[in-house]
Formats: sequence, structure tokens, C-alpha cells
Amino acid sequence: MILALAMIYGGYQGYQKGLFLELVALASLVVALLAALKLLDWGVALLQQQFPDLHRFLPYMAFVLLFVASVFLVNLLGRKLQESVEKNLLGEADQVAGALAGALKWAFMISLALWISGLFGYELGVKLVKHSWLYPFVLGIAPATFEFFAGFMPYIKHLLDTVHDIISQKTT
Repeated sequence: MILALAMIYGGYQGYQKGLFLELVALASLVVALLAALKLLDWGVALLQQQFPDLHRFLPYMAFVLLFVASVFLVNLLGRKLQESVEKNLLGEADQVAGALAGALKWAFMISLALWISGLFGYELGVKLVKHSWLYPFVLGIAPATFEFFAGFMPYIKHLLDTVHDIISQKTT
């Protein structure tokens, strides 16, 4: 139920924004995730200098800070680009496509959160997901997306392996 409500909310937001801004928002999530993963080791090292006693939490902190900063910057760029482009001629079709993209974006974000929390060793309880018909669908979206891109961008697989190693080292 919660997953469905989140996707409906995303669809509503997408309808309000239109397809272009939803695609920018979705791209910002992918770019932000790749940037956060790529810069994770650097971020952990930087935070280690400031917070040496928090070594167990540094990968989490670094990832969140890098991810949020990347999303902000890509969305800012997208909004500036949107402002420079005149309103397109699609009208209602743009809003409907934006609603679909918004729902998919929220499904991707939820999947990403579940996937990353799983990488860090946190899983949702069986009681929370037992009767959810959306959970199995949503759960696989982020891993499948990265698996798809890893097929023609091998560095993504290497990047994910490196991140897994960093998480394993820093949280033990």
C-alpha cells in the first residue's frame, strides 16, 4: 500500500512537472548515484579527517552527502535548461507522460533505497512486505537498471564491486 501511494504521489508530481523535468529528475538520480558511488572512497577519506571517531558511519554519511549534492546540481541544471526552452507543444501528452515518468522515478528511488540498504546489511521485515504485490516488482528495478547499463559500460560493474569492498571494510 505504501509503495502504491508513493508511486501515485510520484505520478501526480510528474503530471505537474511534465515529461521533460521528470526525465531530468530521473537522470539526476542515476547521475547522482553513479557520482556518489564513484566518489565514495574520496568522501569517506575526507570525512575521516573531520570525524575520525565515526569510522563505522562514514560510508553512509559520505554516500548521502555526495548523493544529495549531485541530485541538487543536476536538477538545478535541468531547471535552468527548462527555463531556456519554450513550453513545448505536447501539452496534455507531456503531462501524462510526466505522470508515468514520475511514478517510475519513485519506483526507482524506492528500489534504490531498498537495494542500498541491503548492501549495508539492512532488510525490511517479512511482515512489512508479505502482502505487497508491488514490492517484488519495485525491489528489482534498481539492480536490473544497473545490470543493464553494466552490459555496455563495464566500469559500472567494477564500480559496484569497489563500493561493496569499501562498505565491507568501513562497517566492520
